[in-house]
Amino acid sequence: MESALGWVDDLFHLFGREPPPNLNLYIALVVILVPLPIVFLFVRSARPRQGIVPPYRERVLILGASSGVGEELALQYSQRGCRNLILVARRADELAKVKAKCDERRKEGEEWEQSQEAPGWEKVGETVTTITADCTKPEDLLKIRQLVRKTMGGLDTLHIVFGASALRSVLGTAGIDPVTSSQPLTPANAHATLEGITQTMTSARKILDVNAAATAGIMVTFIPLLQLSSPAPAAVLMSSVAALVPPPTRGLYAGSKAAQMQIFQTAALEAKAQSEHATKTGQAHRASVKCFVLAPGTIRTDFRLSAVDGPIDASIRDASWDQAANKKGGSSDLLEVGEVAHDAIRGADRMAEGVKIIPAKYKLVRFAQLLV
Repeated sequence: MESALGWVDDLFHLFGREPPPNLNLYIALVVILVPLPIVFLFVRSARPRQGIVPPYRERVLILGASSGVGEELALQYSQRGCRNLILVARRADELAKVKAKCDERRKEGEEWEQSQEAPGWEKVGETVTTITADCTKPEDLLKIRQLVRKTMGGLDTLHIVFGASALRSVLGTAGIDPVTSSQPLTPANAHATLEGITQTMTSARKILDVNAAATAGIMVTFIPLLQLSSPAPAAVLMSSVAALVPPPTRGLYAGSKAAQMQIFQTAALEAKAQSEHATKTGQAHRASVKCFVLAPGTIRTDFRLSAVDGPIDASIRDASWDQAANKKGGSSDLLEVGEVAHDAIRGADRMAEGVKIIPAKYKLVRFAQLLV
């Protein structure tokens, strides 16, 4: 049987060989399979939202931008030409430093302003606005929203980055964990005192207020603004793998992050229903908000210094505290702020939804946990 491509048969005959009987099948498989890696790479790198909301027009709000991943988000947005950026944090002095860095980083991305696409011929005014605020306070959330509407006229992208940590085991917050206690525990002193119980409950309330309650306040404050003012709104939550996999000695933190994630994802589902309802009933159009959760492992930052459960001491330090370790050399498993921020921005650009766990090995841990 001759192949669909006669020249292939001729090529075999030229070398004194008979074409294989399944040559047509082999040719078809090659034609189908060869383009797949190219298509995969294209889909993987695609950022469809940029066609709707160009980077230089994107209106971005970062809650928790004074350090760590929040700061890196601000720098990366500035470098790629974002001209509508509002940074929020409690520390005014640190915010001022981040703003100055953003101004310098924007100059590195001047190519955006050299084309008609990102009208650089227009006078570029203030591109980064800062506001000192505490996102656990309702009045401060209103103040932020007023600034967003006044300065940018609306909102396209919301990043929730701020948070608090807790580092002790649940029993450790009451001082009765036999593993970490500085003194031997006997049956006589193995039980929590009134002070210990109070300390545990106070720490739990404090971290839930920052990580969970504040997120609920943020969603009710900004979801309607995203829906009503953006053609392609996106909200990104900087969560933690601890919200999905219980980490030893991080009980309060894990519980608060799990609660935060549930609030965020539930609000995302409700936002979809609200968009559909507005369309069906002829109300003002509400765009569908793409809500994306990034759940990283430990990041190389000083975030743990914000622990609500007491002073940092040797009993709660482990190998991940080695900030000087060389990650590439294998002595550290910490993520870098640059890669985490990049994944967060890419998630918004790709209109991603759901949860992304990084690094990938924690996906296996999560899968194993579900099996058990």
